[in-house]
Amino acid sequence: MVVGGALGQLRRTDSGLAQRIEGLGEAIGLRNVLAHSYGIADDDVIWRTAESDAADLLRQLTALTAGAGPLDPPLQP
Repeated sequence: MVVGGALGQLRRTDSGLAQRIEGLGEAIGLRNVLAHSYGIADDDVIWRTAESDAADLLRQLTALTAGAGPLDPPLQP
C-alpha cells in the first residue's frame, strides 16, 4: 500500500515522470481499493498482482531511480 500511495503522490507532483511508469493507474487504484475498502477485493487479483505486476513495477522503478534513461518502450516482463 505504501508504493501505491507514493505513486499517487508522484502523479500529483511530477506527472511527466509518472507517465513513464506502465501500470501506474492500476497500482494506485489497487491501493485505494485495499486502503479504503471500495467493495470487496478479489483474492485472485491481489495474488496475481503480487506475483507478476509487482515485479514489473519494481523493475521500472529501479531503472528510473538508477538514471537508466527513459523507459520508451516500457520494460517488458
